[in-house]
Amino acid sequence: MSAHSIIGAEHDDADPGSGMAARRPVCLVLMPMYTGFEEIRACVARVLDSAGLEMRRLEKEIGDSAWHLWLLDSAQEPDMVLVDLTDNNPFVMYELGYVHYRRLPIVFIMNASEQRMPAMVRGAVCSAYGDGCEYFEHDLIEHLRSLGSVRQDILRGNHNGRLVAAPELYEMARTAVDKLDAAIGRRLSRVDESEFWLRLDVSRRRGVPDPAYLAGRVRDRYLMTLLAGESDRVDIMQAICACSFGRLPASSNSNLRQGRQRGKYQYDIRCSDLVCPRRCSSCEFLCMASRTAPAPGDVDSL
Repeated sequence: MSAHSIIGAEHDDADPGSGMAARRPVCLVLMPMYTGFEEIRACVARVLDSAGLEMRRLEKEIGDSAWHLWLLDSAQEPDMVLVDLTDNNPFVMYELGYVHYRRLPIVFIMNASEQRMPAMVRGAVCSAYGDGCEYFEHDLIEHLRSLGSVRQDILRGNHNGRLVAAPELYEMARTAVDKLDAAIGRRLSRVDESEFWLRLDVSRRRGVPDPAYLAGRVRDRYLMTLLAGESDRVDIMQAICACSFGRLPASSNSNLRQGRQRGKYQYDIRCSDLVCPRRCSSCEFLCMASRTAPAPGDVDSL
């Protein structure tokens, strides 16, 4: 196994109970070090600083044993963890398994070119970056800020025990997804109620923020992600994010179409009220681009 990397940010060792300045919440960052990730790594550093978080991240290469020790030490008491799922990096996936075991609140990000999240985290909230994702930094900052107290809620709660949730959470999720349907002009698939509660139970036991502790648009985003049948698709996760931040209209004449090109699906929203500021090359649905009609036979209406 090749060498990995070493921590770049210094730990803040100030005692929270002392008279010293309050410690900034700590965010452990797990992401690839490969060539091509320089821009997103710099972006994550900016986001965490803007959100008032101290970053702990590997920066320089070290051997495998030192990497294991770094992970064991760094995952002891961070307030939250940010994980980049891009490329299913084996080091990151290993680290993710450990922080899930530690039941740490996790925020996922992923390059929009991936199209789908890994199946092992299906039902989890994720923010996409890359082409067509001009709101990524703003949304991630707001998301991180909203989760500032979640770690303490998890510590106070019984996340190991049987799920005891307010029954209205499922109805709230249905209402939120109905709102999303109206905004994008089509009905998204839903998981059934038993699968919804199962997803929520798994999320809680992993330490993922529990919607019962959240409010407003952040809560709606988590609930929509749990209920939507294909919330692991990048285009759907982007629509959920845009809806939760109020960037989609309450209703529109948008028409979501599905077509085949080179063996893959592409998704296109057309809405007379929305004009894309750029011609996105990855997925038209990410920014609701107004595009020319596809060639006859290439697209089947849903």
